[in-house]
Amino acid sequence: MSNPVIEVNQLNKQYINTKALQEVTFSIDRGEVVGLLGANGAGKSTLLQILAGLIRPTSGQVKLLGKDVQKETLEVKKQIGLLFGSETGLYHRLTAYENIAYFAEFYNIPKSVYEQRIKEWADALELTPHLHKQAGELSKGNHQKVTILRSLIHDPEIIMLDEPTTGLDIAASLSFQELLKEVKTRGKTIIFSTHILEEVDNLCSQVIILRKGKVHYHGDLSELYRKEKTNNLTSIMRNVIGGE
Repeated sequence: MSNPVIEVNQLNKQYINTKALQEVTFSIDRGEVVGLLGANGAGKSTLLQILAGLIRPTSGQVKLLGKDVQKETLEVKKQIGLLFGSETGLYHRLTAYENIAYFAEFYNIPKSVYEQRIKEWADALELTPHLHKQAGELSKGNHQKVTILRSLIHDPEIIMLDEPTTGLDIAASLSFQELLKEVKTRGKTIIFSTHILEEVDNLCSQVIILRKGKVHYHGDLSELYRKEKTNNLTSIMRNVIGGE
């Protein structure tokens, strides 16, 4: 039985002379991990920002957990975890721990709860030795790890990630993938954009492929492989993107 937590209907976004999104329609059920794929400029970041209520569409509707994002923005945002590329937005004078704790307290999470979450997830991402360093002293990779923990600390129902492993080394990237797998077991819904196709193979049950602002494909990854008669995602994306 379908249980959509993300519903997008006839979504359009126009920037002066550019159609960033055109007639985008899809739904995502609870517990799915969905890879958002496409060339640079295909509309991935624009779509995620509209889903999160950060920018308004030109037309169309988005519902998260049955709520209209444009009409109930604040209620929806409480249920979302966000990470957009390398834009960490950390307070450099605070420690890594303090940055995460500040965000947790903003969501009224009890101290005992967020302390345990920070401990578990910092261990998983090998961030523990750096928790009490000022954010301004951290490497780019550790900045990203702190931002990942901050995005998950309030235990959101829907997690949206735009290029989440930017700046992470291979070990940290693999740790992050394991963390997402663990989050998925809690029934969370995850949608993330990436150019690292191995992440899609390792994590995703479904993919959405955007091409020039339109949905080129949305469905099971296994069905995409059957349709294209290959399980080489790189080859598939090369054909989709073509000369873009």
